[in-house]
Amino acid sequence: MATCHSGKILVRTEVRDVTNTLNTSTDVADIKQKLQHLAILLPNQEDKSRNTWIDEVLLPSAREEFKNEHYVHFLRVLINNFSLEWSQILTKDDWSCYVDVFFLEGWPLDAFVCLCHAFTQSKPSFKQDKCVYLLTEFINRHKFEDIIWQQCFVPKGHAEDVKRQTEWEGAVTLMISLPDRAANTLKKRLRHELFPHPYFTSLSRDILCVLTRVQHNLQDGMSLSIAFLSLLIGRICQNGQTDTLLDTMLPSLVDLSEDSLLWQKICEQMFLNVPDRCLEKLVIGLLKKTPWYGFLGNLLGDSVIESNTLQTLLVKKLLLFRNYPEDLFLQNIFGYLAGSEKRRHLLSKTLKTLLETWSDGSSVKHTSYDQHLYISKAIVIAIGHHNKMEITANKDVYLNLLMDGMKHHLQSPIPNMRHLGIMVAEILTKHVDDTGSHPLKFEYEDGVDTAAFKSLLHPPKRPSKEETQRLLPKQPDVIKTSEKKNTEASSEIKVEEELDSDDDLEPYDMSCDTPVRSVQTPVYIRDCMKGLMSHDKPDLFEASLEVVANLVSIAPDFHEVCVEYMRIMLHIEDRFSTTDFSRLRHSAMVAAAVRAPKLTSGVLTKEFYDRNYNIKQRLDMLEVLAEASQQLSKPDTGVHKTNVDQHIPVSRNVDKSLATTEHWKDIVQKRIDSKTRRFATGSRKPAPEPKENRFAEYAGCFFFPLIRQYDNSMNTMDMLGDDFLLLGRLLFTLGIIISSAENAPVLRQMAKSLLELIWVLRYHTQPFVRRGLLFALSMVLLTVPSFILVDEMQDELMECRHWLQDILCKDTDMESCKLAAKAGDLLDYNMQKEIVHASKR
Repeated sequence: MATCHSGKILVRTEVRDVTNTLNTSTDVADIKQKLQHLAILLPNQEDKSRNTWIDEVLLPSAREEFKNEHYVHFLRVLINNFSLEWSQILTKDDWSCYVDVFFLEGWPLDAFVCLCHAFTQSKPSFKQDKCVYLLTEFINRHKFEDIIWQQCFVPKGHAEDVKRQTEWEGAVTLMISLPDRAANTLKKRLRHELFPHPYFTSLSRDILCVLTRVQHNLQDGMSLSIAFLSLLIGRICQNGQTDTLLDTMLPSLVDLSEDSLLWQKICEQMFLNVPDRCLEKLVIGLLKKTPWYGFLGNLLGDSVIESNTLQTLLVKKLLLFRNYPEDLFLQNIFGYLAGSEKRRHLLSKTLKTLLETWSDGSSVKHTSYDQHLYISKAIVIAIGHHNKMEITANKDVYLNLLMDGMKHHLQSPIPNMRHLGIMVAEILTKHVDDTGSHPLKFEYEDGVDTAAFKSLLHPPKRPSKEETQRLLPKQPDVIKTSEKKNTEASSEIKVEEELDSDDDLEPYDMSCDTPVRSVQTPVYIRDCMKGLMSHDKPDLFEASLEVVANLVSIAPDFHEVCVEYMRIMLHIEDRFSTTDFSRLRHSAMVAAAVRAPKLTSGVLTKEFYDRNYNIKQRLDMLEVLAEASQQLSKPDTGVHKTNVDQHIPVSRNVDKSLATTEHWKDIVQKRIDSKTRRFATGSRKPAPEPKENRFAEYAGCFFFPLIRQYDNSMNTMDMLGDDFLLLGRLLFTLGIIISSAENAPVLRQMAKSLLELIWVLRYHTQPFVRRGLLFALSMVLLTVPSFILVDEMQDELMECRHWLQDILCKDTDMESCKLAAKAGDLLDYNMQKEIVHASKR
């Protein structure tokens, strides 16, 4: 006890003496001697020739005293003495042997903390540059490895101490924030080692080296803790450097944990001890970058059972509230859950949760298509990992949920959503119902996306070593010689097939052939109408339908038969499976609407609200009105060339001297133009000729009858109820009509009426209707002049602004949010434009 006390007194005396010398002396020899004496107290300093002031027996207790009581304070004294005077009296070797050694060969955590605080609190100077140099040496000499390794020697039961956790949090915060602190302090003088990517790459390598040392010591029977290491990994991921960490560590961890149970246990404990607040980003990175779910099982083990946070992430949050386009992400989740008997019960539980969400009608309506596709892929992958026993035990539950979801998917107005529901239903019923007694079969087009979706049912096989190296991050690409051989083999087979072909006969050219009809093509509009009403002459029907659009545009008496013609076109059906029937019928109706807009619009807007039409016919009416309004609003492109404008070629009988004379004049004119100096030139192109908007006269006929009765309910149509698809198309059509009526006198009244309709329906529950409302609002903002909007519709626009903000904040439909953002930009542009004009007045 007396020996220990005397050692402490010697250390205090020596440290005080050295401190006074550093603060007062300018003698370089004296400074070097004092620093050399004190350096013997640093760890791993075994040079006995330097020890002239303390007994060897007292040295261990003296080092402990220096470390606990004096080391940090002495480092601060050294840093305060970093000045230009010292840079002049000490050489580079002197700095390395007498000064730097206290930072680089001492206790690394304390030295690192002192350097960080000193460098961030100093201004640009020699002191700051020296601190930066020592920090970069800290990185280059991998001193972070020593810091992490020292924290592994924690007695059992002390890793959760509040004081220790506070110290660890502070140290990790400094380690993680060093690149940001350095960038804020040094700005353009930042060293390469302190850039985020090189810094965190080096730190990740140090972590990997510590893990290797931990594995070796555990094999020798030592007891170690990796709690600090887990905290550091979690904070790195929380700082946004998950990719850098995994790019460096994941290839080695996958390789080491493949055949070693000890490595698997180390990895499991390391990821299990990551703080809950940091776990999500780490897990997302692992799921994205691990090339096969078996490797993920080696790394995570059964930690999903022990960690409630990890279980919540894998079973709920990453499946129901996130969306990742990579199929590997979902395959890793369900492959990991199915990879062990202890985890398989979570597989059935997760699939039930997914099916409950997938079959919910509210989810189908208010979830974006990308999110719903993601959930559907998860369902297919999950059912692919089920064995027969699990399918049998949960068969009734799965099928009941599937049938409930099919109803909502088939009622969806979005074609992709319906197609998705059909594919999931087919796959699940085929996989769950082994007897095949009640299979579901739908007719739809198979494509590349469909085949890829169905292939998710089969779990991916374990990749080979070469493929694993290629799939892991930052691994050199491996040349796929097998694929090359397959390509060469397939090319050889094609060549052999071509050589073996005996088809040497050339086919006749039938590209100009036309089908022979037994009837004559009608040339009058009334004959065409009779042909369209025929029930037993398919050739006449087809011939009449093909030419009727052209006849409508040239028939002089079309106005007399226009009403009857439109009713015929609305009621005709594809009785003979005519090629392009829908396109030809639509073109014929549009041609009539362009030729006689007032009569045609009267028929269509009246019949739209009649009882004797189905939804398809009403949608056709809206499409005709929309396209006709667009065609009428375009300027007439028919150009009538005069004799002056027509090009008259030089006849062979004309004297050639005239052509020569013309050529000579052109040459002279070019020379004059080249030597003439002009201070300004006018436009060489003729000014565009103004054209009348033909639709302006008929805009009211198209618009007001169509908007007047939208809230009428009848047996065959209820737009405010189940027929919301028709209401959405009506809103899109009204928006197109408003756009086509630009500069029309009636535009002001049309815009006010449409804004009133938008305000009534603004909180409609169906996303398709909200998209139509936003489109209509955008057309109003684009078409109506800004001074009219501000002067006469300012109150309505302010209400619309609040509505757009509500959509951006609360709406779950991504397309509606995009349209709302665009409409908001248009509204702000019109407001600013009018403010600028008002200020100029």
